[in-house]
Amino acid sequence: TDKVTGNCTLYAKWEPKSTTTVTAEPSTQKVEIDGKKIVLNSYVLRNEKGYPVNFVKLRDIAYLLDGTEANFNVDWRNNAIRLDARQPYTTPNGAEMTVPTVAAAPAKTSLTPVLTGGVTAPLEAFLLTDKNGGGHNYFKLRDIGKVAGFNVEWDGARGIIVVTTTEDYI
Repeated sequence: TDKVTGNCTLYAKWEPKSTTTVTAEPSTQKVEIDGKKIVLNSYVLRNEKGYPVNFVKLRDIAYLLDGTEANFNVDWRNNAIRLDARQPYTTPNGAEMTVPTVAAAPAKTSLTPVLTGGVTAPLEAFLLTDKNGGGHNYFKLRDIGKVAGFNVEWDGARGIIVVTTTEDYI
Protein backbone atom coordinates (compact mmCIF):
# COMPACT_ATOMS: atom_id res chain seq x y z
CA THR A 1 0.00 0.00 0.00
CA ASP A 2 2.96 2.35 0.53
CA LYS A 3 4.29 3.02 -2.95
CA VAL A 4 6.88 5.58 -3.89
CA THR A 5 5.41 7.76 -6.60
CA GLY A 6 7.98 10.54 -6.68
CA ASN A 7 11.29 11.73 -5.34
CA CYS A 8 11.79 11.08 -1.66
CA THR A 9 14.45 10.97 1.04
CA LEU A 10 15.16 7.61 2.61
CA TYR A 11 16.55 7.41 6.13
CA ALA A 12 18.19 4.24 7.43
CA LYS A 13 19.92 3.24 10.61
CA TRP A 14 22.54 0.52 10.81
CA GLU A 15 23.54 -1.15 14.01
CA PRO A 16 26.66 -3.26 14.38
CA LYS A 17 26.29 -6.99 14.74
CA SER A 18 26.68 -8.04 18.32
CA THR A 19 29.26 -10.54 19.45
CA THR A 20 29.02 -13.13 22.15
CA THR A 21 32.01 -14.30 24.17
CA VAL A 22 32.15 -17.95 25.20
CA THR A 23 34.89 -20.33 26.30
CA ALA A 24 36.51 -22.44 23.59
CA GLU A 25 38.02 -25.69 24.81
CA PRO A 26 40.86 -27.26 22.78
CA SER A 27 40.10 -30.71 21.45
CA THR A 28 41.19 -33.25 18.91
CA GLN A 29 38.79 -35.04 16.64
CA LYS A 30 39.22 -38.28 14.73
CA VAL A 31 38.32 -37.69 11.09
CA GLU A 32 38.30 -39.97 8.08
CA ILE A 33 38.66 -38.22 4.72
CA ASP A 34 37.90 -40.54 1.80
CA GLY A 35 39.05 -43.48 3.92
CA LYS A 36 42.23 -41.83 5.25
CA LYS A 37 42.24 -41.35 9.03
CA ILE A 38 43.67 -38.21 10.60
CA VAL A 39 43.46 -36.39 13.90
CA LEU A 40 42.24 -32.82 13.52
CA ASN A 41 42.86 -30.03 16.02
CA SER A 42 39.63 -28.30 16.89
CA TYR A 43 37.93 -26.25 19.54
CA VAL A 44 34.72 -27.18 21.29
CA LEU A 45 31.98 -24.74 22.17
CA ARG A 46 28.90 -25.78 24.12
CA ASN A 47 25.53 -25.20 22.49
CA GLU A 48 22.48 -23.92 24.38
CA LYS A 49 21.83 -27.45 25.71
CA GLY A 50 25.43 -27.90 26.83
CA TYR A 51 26.36 -30.35 24.07
CA PRO A 52 29.84 -30.00 22.55
CA VAL A 53 30.11 -28.61 19.01
CA ASN A 54 33.47 -28.87 17.20
CA PHE A 55 34.88 -25.93 15.26
CA VAL A 56 37.88 -26.17 12.90
CA LYS A 57 40.11 -23.77 10.96
CA LEU A 58 39.02 -23.22 7.37
CA ARG A 59 42.65 -23.36 6.21
CA ASP A 60 43.12 -26.77 7.84
CA ILE A 61 40.23 -28.18 5.82
CA ALA A 62 41.43 -26.49 2.60
CA TYR A 63 44.87 -28.01 3.23
CA LEU A 64 43.49 -31.50 3.93
CA LEU A 65 41.13 -31.51 0.92
CA ASP A 66 43.64 -30.11 -1.58
CA GLY A 67 43.87 -32.51 -4.50
CA THR A 68 40.43 -34.05 -3.87
CA GLU A 69 37.21 -33.45 -5.80
CA ALA A 70 36.09 -31.06 -3.04
CA ASN A 71 39.22 -28.93 -2.93
CA PHE A 72 38.83 -25.22 -2.32
CA ASN A 73 41.04 -22.20 -1.94
CA VAL A 74 40.73 -19.82 0.97
CA ASP A 75 42.25 -16.36 1.05
CA TRP A 76 41.99 -13.07 2.95
CA ARG A 77 41.26 -9.99 0.81
CA ASN A 78 39.57 -6.65 1.46
CA ASN A 79 38.60 -7.51 5.05
CA ALA A 80 36.81 -10.72 4.04
CA ILE A 81 37.60 -14.40 3.78
CA ARG A 82 37.26 -15.68 0.22
CA LEU A 83 36.33 -19.33 -0.30
CA ASP A 84 36.65 -20.49 -3.90
CA ALA A 85 35.08 -23.94 -4.24
CA ARG A 86 36.52 -26.49 -6.65
CA GLN A 87 39.84 -24.65 -6.80
CA PRO A 88 43.26 -25.86 -5.64
CA TYR A 89 44.53 -24.51 -2.34
CA THR A 90 47.15 -22.03 -3.53
CA THR A 91 47.33 -19.60 -0.59
CA PRO A 92 48.78 -21.53 2.38
CA ASN A 93 50.08 -19.25 5.14
CA GLY A 94 52.00 -21.75 7.29
CA ALA A 95 49.38 -21.88 10.04
CA GLU A 96 47.70 -24.99 8.64
CA MET A 97 47.35 -27.89 11.08
CA THR A 98 48.69 -25.81 14.00
CA VAL A 99 46.94 -24.75 17.18
CA PRO A 100 47.08 -21.03 18.05
CA THR A 101 46.66 -21.65 21.78
CA VAL A 102 46.56 -24.82 23.88
CA ALA A 103 44.42 -23.73 26.81
CA ALA A 104 40.74 -22.96 27.08
CA ALA A 105 40.33 -19.42 25.86
CA PRO A 106 37.63 -16.79 25.40
CA ALA A 107 36.18 -16.79 21.91
CA LYS A 108 33.94 -14.19 20.30
CA THR A 109 31.43 -14.54 17.52
CA SER A 110 33.30 -13.78 14.29
CA LEU A 111 32.00 -10.84 12.31
CA THR A 112 34.29 -11.50 9.34
CA PRO A 113 32.26 -12.29 6.22
CA VAL A 114 33.10 -15.36 4.16
CA LEU A 115 32.44 -14.74 0.49
CA THR A 116 32.02 -17.49 -2.07
CA GLY A 117 31.09 -16.61 -5.62
CA GLY A 118 30.67 -12.99 -4.48
CA VAL A 119 27.94 -13.95 -2.00
CA THR A 120 28.21 -14.11 1.79
CA ALA A 121 28.25 -17.78 2.82
CA PRO A 122 26.08 -18.93 5.74
CA LEU A 123 28.97 -19.99 7.98
CA GLU A 124 28.78 -19.70 11.75
CA ALA A 125 32.23 -18.93 13.15
CA PHE A 126 34.04 -17.73 16.22
CA LEU A 127 37.26 -15.79 16.58
CA LEU A 128 40.05 -16.91 18.84
CA THR A 129 42.94 -14.55 19.55
CA ASP A 130 46.32 -16.16 20.20
CA LYS A 131 48.97 -14.98 22.68
CA ASN A 132 50.57 -12.83 19.96
CA GLY A 133 47.30 -11.03 19.17
CA GLY A 134 46.67 -12.97 15.94
CA GLY A 135 43.09 -13.81 15.11
CA HIS A 136 41.94 -17.28 14.05
CA ASN A 137 38.43 -17.99 12.77
CA TYR A 138 36.94 -21.41 13.50
CA PHE A 139 33.97 -22.92 11.65
CA LYS A 140 31.63 -25.90 11.89
CA LEU A 141 32.87 -28.65 9.57
CA ARG A 142 29.32 -29.40 8.41
CA ASP A 143 28.83 -25.75 7.40
CA ILE A 144 32.06 -25.84 5.39
CA GLY A 145 30.86 -29.04 3.69
CA LYS A 146 27.60 -27.38 2.66
CA VAL A 147 29.41 -24.42 1.11
CA ALA A 148 32.44 -26.19 -0.40
CA GLY A 149 30.56 -29.28 -1.62
CA PHE A 150 31.55 -32.32 0.43
CA ASN A 151 29.63 -34.62 2.75
CA VAL A 152 30.16 -34.82 6.52
CA GLU A 153 28.68 -37.58 8.68
CA TRP A 154 29.19 -38.85 12.22
CA ASP A 155 29.90 -42.58 12.60
CA GLY A 156 28.91 -43.13 16.21
CA ALA A 157 29.84 -46.81 16.18
CA ARG A 158 33.46 -45.94 15.34
CA GLY A 159 33.49 -42.52 17.05
CA ILE A 160 34.76 -40.74 13.96
CA ILE A 161 33.70 -37.95 11.59
CA VAL A 162 33.51 -39.24 8.01
CA VAL A 163 34.19 -36.79 5.17
CA THR A 164 33.43 -37.88 1.62
CA THR A 165 34.77 -35.49 -0.99
CA THR A 166 33.05 -37.22 -3.91
CA GLU A 167 29.57 -36.47 -2.50
CA ASP A 168 27.84 -33.16 -1.96
CA TYR A 169 26.57 -32.43 1.53
CA ILE A 170 23.45 -34.46 2.26
